[in-house]
Amino acid sequence: MIGDFDWVQEQYDRQEPPEGKIVATCAYCGCEIYEGEKIYRIDNDIYCSDCVEEDFAEETFYDEPEDY
Repeated sequence: MIGDFDWVQEQYDRQEPPEGKIVATCAYCGCEIYEGEKIYRIDNDIYCSDCVEEDFAEETFYDEPEDY
């Protein structure tokens, strides 16, 4: 029985992780932004976290958070 479990585990480990839903595209680099990823909205454009440094964004573009 244990041999059967090893085969099943190997098949499971070979699977690709599911991709999330694409919700936007970075205005700078054009990469796809997936649901749940951190984004930056600057002048109504959306940027990925690879293109904007958080410290820069907070210092330059920080506004009070909006109520949702």
